Amino acid sequence: VSIDGVEHINSSDPTYADAALRETEEELGISAHDIKILGELTSLFIAPSQNIVHHFVGWLPVLPTLNPDPVEVDSVLQVPLNALLDPRSVDTYYWPRDGVLLSAPCYRVGQTCIWGATAMMLNELLEVIRRLRA
Repeated sequence: VSIDGVEHINSSDPTYADAALRETEEELGISAHDIKILGELTSLFIAPSQNIVHHFVGWLPVLPTLNPDPVEVDSVLQVPLNALLDPRSVDTYYWPRDGVLLSAPCYRVGQTCIWGATAMMLNELLEVIRRLRA
């Protein structure tokens, strides 16, 4: 399963789905032609950047070798779906800001905490999967 969010659409992208496919190819080196888009999740407003992210779920029969663009991608985290569906993966992320300790829900995968907009998008995907499994 591949998820990519699109904040901006350009003239070469007729739709947000096309933009998501292009972004996935640019950022991870996965050919847009290999991905079958399964659907769009709810658009999400990101207050700090003042952007609306349109994100999609796609399917690949086999995950190709990833070639992340070092300018665009810090790291790639591959996580088994069952690990994220496990209720024990839900945790809280804490960080200090202006002398106050802030917190947000997160998904903990080993030492990594997936939080913020990524966790919100992931949560929606996991809820869709739970409903489909029920």
